[in-house]
Amino acid sequence: MFDQVQQALVPLIARVLDGQDTQSPSSKPLEGTFDVHKQQQLSETLVTAMGFDPDMGRIDVSVHPFTMSMSVKDVRITSRFRTDEWYQGLAGSIHEAGHAMYEQNLNPTALSLDTPLSMGTHESQSLFWERHIGLSRPFWRFAHPHLTQILDQSFFQQYTPEDVYKAVNRVSRSLIRVEADELTYPLHVILRYNIEKDVIAGKLHVKDIATRWNQDMKLLLNIDVPTDDKGALQDVHWSGLAFGYFPTYLIGAIAAAQLYHYCAMDIPDIERKIESGDFVPIKDWLKEKVHRHGRRYPSLDAMLEEQLGEALNPKYFIDYLTTKYSELYQILVTITVQRKLTILRPKARSIHKGQPSTIKYLEDAVVGHAIEMRQLREAIDRAKEWLLETRPILSAPNVFKEYTINMDQAPLPFSLASSTTLELEGEKTVTIRQTENSKTRCTVSLTITADGRKLKPMIIFKSQRGAGRLRPENLQPASIETTWCSAVNTMPGKTRKT
Repeated sequence: MFDQVQQALVPLIARVLDGQDTQSPSSKPLEGTFDVHKQQQLSETLVTAMGFDPDMGRIDVSVHPFTMSMSVKDVRITSRFRTDEWYQGLAGSIHEAGHAMYEQNLNPTALSLDTPLSMGTHESQSLFWERHIGLSRPFWRFAHPHLTQILDQSFFQQYTPEDVYKAVNRVSRSLIRVEADELTYPLHVILRYNIEKDVIAGKLHVKDIATRWNQDMKLLLNIDVPTDDKGALQDVHWSGLAFGYFPTYLIGAIAAAQLYHYCAMDIPDIERKIESGDFVPIKDWLKEKVHRHGRRYPSLDAMLEEQLGEALNPKYFIDYLTTKYSELYQILVTITVQRKLTILRPKARSIHKGQPSTIKYLEDAVVGHAIEMRQLREAIDRAKEWLLETRPILSAPNVFKEYTINMDQAPLPFSLASSTTLELEGEKTVTIRQTENSKTRCTVSLTITADGRKLKPMIIFKSQRGAGRLRPENLQPASIETTWCSAVNTMPGKTRKT
């Protein structure tokens, strides 16, 4: 699971931080001189709005943020604040409030059954609120007025909610794990996990940890480590014999992304609720799916499988980071938008649904095309609305995954611009060929069944001349001489002129 995260994030981080076509957001909206008491007031206002119950706990200042639970009716959190930067203190407060809301919503008994399930589960609750809520665009539309009213009106009037959103999500390389941003943080955890795993297995001697650390920091994050206090000695975990602790941070992040994905499915207007400050439905959803169960499940996997329908899956975490930071740094990504859902029942008529759909049963197609992130966001918004309608269709009697077919017709230019490539998945080099006709178009037809079986993609050209230009083994070229069939826009059997 961690390997999947590493394979996805290393190239993404390199594109974000080293790409010539990207521009880092400004951190100026975070920097200035800010009163500590006002920062504490801001934290109390926002975490209370999010669902922390101050009648069942309290919020204080300490040198390091932490959460302490005496019982469900006495859960205390702390955070630390700096005078030259305001966000880290607020982020710590939201993170600890996530832990605290988990503790406050356990069943109020003295039974061990009504205690948190695991460290990974606990971390998923803090990261759900800190990242998927507190680092979201709609949250800063909600929180921006509080910045102006509580912290500094003249300072924050210079910046829009979008400016603040970009600033708090700024990516940079960090030697120190606790100072790392959301995108690079997972690699800090993976580095530590791989080292401690090899030490325990006898593959790495303790005296060689610092050398291995420095090598992996260069490999994963392209960072040179100047001294061991900023490298292998920066954490207290290993000196306290807390081996196996680091992975819980990433397990919690993966689970948080998966929980938010399903929460957004059950609350389609979740972003509008966040922007308006209506966090009650979100907190109630977490209470129903996670909090109230305590330790009634043997593992996090078992709870997720029962409550969400699948065990822990890193796909949602990878998709969340890829989509978010590709948009933030204006990186083109390869996606496939499903446009037609066809469900076939034995001895029954086909059902055609002519809207976009994203269904968890359907895997990404082999061939996609690069589009701008604005189009991706629009497709995702439409898909969320459509998803609730497709779920009961798939769960209806006599509907089988092997007969559930998703098709996507994606138009592509055959004459490619100099900044655009059409390539097969896995190819390391691409040959770009210009044609004499800049208006030549082809259509890529993609088909996949709900049980994961992918049919051979088909490229459709208007003429045999076009079909003869591209014949990879895993593609099926086709041509239409005089007419063009549209399964989405025309009735079966009818055609329209190209």
